[in-house]
Amino acid sequence: MLISLSAEIQLLSSTRVIAAAIAGWISLTMAALCAGFEFGIQPILEQTAQRVPLYMPYHLNVTIPTMIFEHALTFSILEAVITAIIFAYIQKTDPSVFYGEKYNAEMNKMMKNGII
Repeated sequence: MLISLSAEIQLLSSTRVIAAAIAGWISLTMAALCAGFEFGIQPILEQTAQRVPLYMPYHLNVTIPTMIFEHALTFSILEAVITAIIFAYIQKTDPSVFYGEKYNAEMNKMMKNGII
């Protein structure tokens, strides 16, 4: 996962918010790739006797680029922004949801050292 790549990044770092946004963008774009593939194989799988596609008339060379382009430039960006906002909010209000005991241990350490 992108969020846990580096152990030395602070728990409340904005780097984690950026990583969550990137993960949101990638996940929706990959889902669009899979959907484009599913739509593109429909003409191969389901046809009438005259070889006319029943469900989706477009082949893989149309469906995959269309789905990826549309989602990568619009919906995936929106997904990244929403993911970043929600992640930042939860990280600010209750980081133990994400980090559990690791967060509590770090907070105790900071309190012992007089940082908080």
